[in-house]
Amino acid sequence: MSLQNVGCSVHACNALSELVPNGSALAGLHLYNNMTGDEGAGHVARLLSRCPAMADFKLASSRVGSAGGISIAKALSV
Repeated sequence: MSLQNVGCSVHACNALSELVPNGSALAGLHLYNNMTGDEGAGHVARLLSRCPAMADFKLASSRVGSAGGISIAKALSV
């Protein structure tokens, strides 16, 4: 799934997490160059925790700080 450079906000990240309830087949997610922030990264982390096949993930340049980065790292390490 490719959503780079589309202005993906906190609310859009929450909607993405809710609209993809079962990410078991999702192998790639590109969200770079957005306005995600730490809170949005938390929503993305919820989605990632349901994506065991994730092999290609990008979230650079999306205003994510250390708190959001930690959430993402924990979700990807499961």
